[in-house]
Amino acid sequence: MKKSLSFDVHYTYTSELQPGIILDSLSGHMDLSEGRYHYNISNTEMIANERYVITLFKEDKIMYLSKPSGTPQADPGQQVLQVLKTMGISRCSVDESGSAKAIRINFNSGSPYKEIRLLFDKKSGYLSEMQYVVKTQLLIQATDEQEQVTEKYGEFAVVSCIYSGYAPFVPHPDMFDEHTYFTKEDKGYRALGTYSDFNVFLGSEDMVSERHDN
Repeated sequence: MKKSLSFDVHYTYTSELQPGIILDSLSGHMDLSEGRYHYNISNTEMIANERYVITLFKEDKIMYLSKPSGTPQADPGQQVLQVLKTMGISRCSVDESGSAKAIRINFNSGSPYKEIRLLFDKKSGYLSEMQYVVKTQLLIQATDEQEQVTEKYGEFAVVSCIYSGYAPFVPHPDMFDEHTYFTKEDKGYRALGTYSDFNVFLGSEDMVSERHDN
């Protein structure tokens, strides 16, 4: 997180019953620099600095603003640690083969996660693949059809994340600057420039109270 690094991310979603059939996929790009990040995937863009997390839902023209938490959302390793803190682990194994190191973590019965697998490049230390085996119901909207979906695709789904194209980069001066996206006014927050027609929503209680106080 102290380096300026960019990489590509490719997600695939499959059923554990039929892992060879890809049900959906998404591709994105991440730029990281000293804890700040700029993330593009499909019609969603996320920018984070020391003060704000800005999420742009381009198709719906929504700008969602919040204050950053203590855990960097862009760091896959930290995401795994958060899961491990809240879920019971039944087994963990480490295997090495050639230039790769694989870590496999299994969870107790009843956990939302069945397994997490991580693959690292031993030379660079970078994560090359992360795979979640997670309950299917967690990946679909809460509807009356949940049981039918689970019956068709199985109790667990497999989410695979491929990380590639790691490269250093020089951040643009305005790349992580919130003033590129919005301005704070007496009555609240207003989207700027390219995003001037976006509706702004606040996701942090302190930002909401700040607006009301003004």
